[in-house]
Amino acid sequence: MNSAFTVYWSRVRVQLAETGLPDTRIPFLFGGPHVSQPSFTRAGVGVGDVIYPITLRGQCIHVLCRFVVARILTVGDFIREHPERYPAESHGRWEAETLDSAAQRHPWHRAVCWTCSDHVLLPSVVSAFETARTVPADVLQRLTYSSKKAERAMRWAADGKTPLLGSIDRIYRLAPTSAQDFANLLAGAS
Repeated sequence: MNSAFTVYWSRVRVQLAETGLPDTRIPFLFGGPHVSQPSFTRAGVGVGDVIYPITLRGQCIHVLCRFVVARILTVGDFIREHPERYPAESHGRWEAETLDSAAQRHPWHRAVCWTCSDHVLLPSVVSAFETARTVPADVLQRLTYSSKKAERAMRWAADGKTPLLGSIDRIYRLAPTSAQDFANLLAGAS
């Protein structure tokens, strides 16, 4: 059975994507060793799983798109498979330099490759990137994440209305009921 995950995107990453994504879709997602570029593989993401990039604006969580994983590659393999995006003359001594070179040519690239990366997810299906899609209050109230040990509800600020960034700021596996809520929210999204 496939799993669904959320991954947090900062306001800056969202703005970079809004201003330049090719074809209004995220063509790939990078994962890495840092909190700002968390590891999809360490989170347990596999082929067939669904990723929901999310952001927090005010008291609302926005679901940016639905990304179904088709392949997981190392950064080196990804660069070799995409010479049109990473031409040989732009290769640096390290893969990070090659990725930085792509971000200089295509600023939107920084949205998907924020910092150090060691793997890349390619989609079989990805919906259009939108910032207007918010998670309804009733879905937020029951939003639950699941780990190998237990399930946990989303944590809230003292006002009881604002989700705490610390409860969404990495890659988290959605509990089955919350995964269904997110799937329903994006049903029909193209």
